[in-house]
Amino acid sequence: MHLCLLTNDLNGVVEHLKQDGVVIEQELRVGLDYNSQAWVRDPDGNSIELMQPDEKSPQRAKARAVAGQI
Repeated sequence: MHLCLLTNDLNGVVEHLKQDGVVIEQELRVGLDYNSQAWVRDPDGNSIELMQPDEKSPQRAKARAVAGQI
């Protein structure tokens, strides 16, 4: 289990965290769902996924579907 935080500028977020001395557990990569992701840990050791959704990802499609229902 983990927490996932979304961003529109994952490269910028990762660079900012590195400059602040945060260890990037898993460097930026594109996942099977087309989303860009990187992983860090909080001070208690909990995994945090940093994700930039891609236009063709299932998560983006779901978000659009939910937004259309509001």
